[in-house]
Amino acid sequence: LVSAGLVKGKRLTSYASLADDVRNAGGDWVDEEVVVDGNLITSRNPNWGGVGPSFYLRVLERDDSVEFLKKRTGQSNADAVANKLAQALGDLPLAVEQASAWRAETGMPAAEYLRLFAEKRAELMTVSRPTHYEQTVATAWNVSLDHLASKNPAALQLLQICAYFAPEPIARSLFSGAP
Repeated sequence: LVSAGLVKGKRLTSYASLADDVRNAGGDWVDEEVVVDGNLITSRNPNWGGVGPSFYLRVLERDDSVEFLKKRTGQSNADAVANKLAQALGDLPLAVEQASAWRAETGMPAAEYLRLFAEKRAELMTVSRPTHYEQTVATAWNVSLDHLASKNPAALQLLQICAYFAPEPIARSLFSGAP
């Protein structure tokens, strides 16, 4: 929601780790399990089905994927490259966002990202055969995680520890060695 520019003027919740992002994007972050603001429902609880109906989020139209990829990376004249990338990502909103965020942050050229993406996809397929959505998103994540592993293994280990605890509080003593 933040990356898509949809939080400005909205009241919403998330895990506390995202509060600053929501506020910086103009949203009103509140520390509640479920927040309803008009037709927008945000929740930290995966079991909120009683609050309202869920819906299937379609893949993006190709033109929308291409436009998002170009806008996010600042490459307004890169239609052909953005189209190839959108195709590889299956126009999946989460995968398109992850790839564009990665490229915007690292400055990685689309051709290099596509090469890594193909490499990671092939590697993932030798381990399991997930659905198209899971495969594409997992591949996008693996590109980032492999880069982190090679550049800063300690940061990857910290990320893995935090992911293990998910939204639960993490004792500082785990990181400092102090009781």
